[in-house]
Amino acid sequence: YWGPKAEGPARGAFRMFMETARFVHAVALPGGMRVGGDGFRTTLKVRLMHAQVRRLLWDSARWDEARWGVPINQHDLVATALLFSVVVLDGLRKLGLQIGRDEAEGYVHLWRYVGWLMGAEEALLPASEADGLRVGELMQLTQGEPDASSFPSGGIRATFEARGYTAWDCTSPVFLNRSGSNVTLC
Repeated sequence: YWGPKAEGPARGAFRMFMETARFVHAVALPGGMRVGGDGFRTTLKVRLMHAQVRRLLWDSARWDEARWGVPINQHDLVATALLFSVVVLDGLRKLGLQIGRDEAEGYVHLWRYVGWLMGAEEALLPASEADGLRVGELMQLTQGEPDASSFPSGGIRATFEARGYTAWDCTSPVFLNRSGSNVTLC
């Protein structure tokens, strides 16, 4: 069960989903991104949370910055702005919603502002929907392949340990579930 009564990793995933939904709602409400608005305050809290996570990881003897790079870096921040802008617009259109050019550009601009408040460099953030699509294509070319943390069994190998892998080891028992004559890639 995935919901408020879930236990273990599912509970954490549900909680994160709900926090993200509240964040997007606060950002999108009229006046939400005005200084002091709920979306504005929540965005700054997210920025501070990211800074705290970075500090904790840098202070951790387990984080290998030379190997894994800066945690929650510019690539990550811009990808987040793209996800909540051009990717959402694409999904809404695929669902049949008619979104005009001005409305789409306003939505991209909203998330450009949110991305900037979260710490993304302004020059990296898309200035238009078309720009966002181009930036997204470039980011797909520069993003590493999924690692063990992308699998439901990702807890076996923590994210900070798995990030260094660039390809899946499909022969690893971590990724294979054998049941009788059936073998499932997990």
